[in-house]
Amino acid sequence: MVYGLALAEQYGEELLSFENKFAANVYYYEYHQNQLASFKSLCSEHELFSFDFTPESLLAMEDVYFELCGHEAFEEVGTTQEGFERAMGVYFGEVVIRNVEGTEWIVQEYPIVEGKYTMGIRKGWFTLNIPNGFVDHAYQPQYEDRCGIYRKYLSFVKS
Repeated sequence: MVYGLALAEQYGEELLSFENKFAANVYYYEYHQNQLASFKSLCSEHELFSFDFTPESLLAMEDVYFELCGHEAFEEVGTTQEGFERAMGVYFGEVVIRNVEGTEWIVQEYPIVEGKYTMGIRKGWFTLNIPNGFVDHAYQPQYEDRCGIYRKYLSFVKS
């Protein structure tokens, strides 16, 4: 249990600090808007996948992501792997909000480290914090089948 708490504290320390919740809300709102706009532009310009906020687009997005990873081609489309991963998180959240009734974007203080805030999506008691999107998504063993993001979407549908 102590190990889990240490990991939670480490995660919290890496989150952004804000003076108050209002400042965190302003930052994350602008972050959300900027990520969506730049990701939409990137996807349109390079015809990566249909940026239409449908659940099926999550499968296409993840396929594109793994294809870019496999060819180390993020720079060829004008981004970095981490930049793409962060944008995937915001796009994922927007797909959930638009398609699953009762979901909402939230900004909340991280309960373990004071003054640190995180952004996520919530439905009832279920919350998924995604302040950094899906950073290092390709290196997570549970996503080797390339539909892990879609499965996360389904967890909101089922909750």
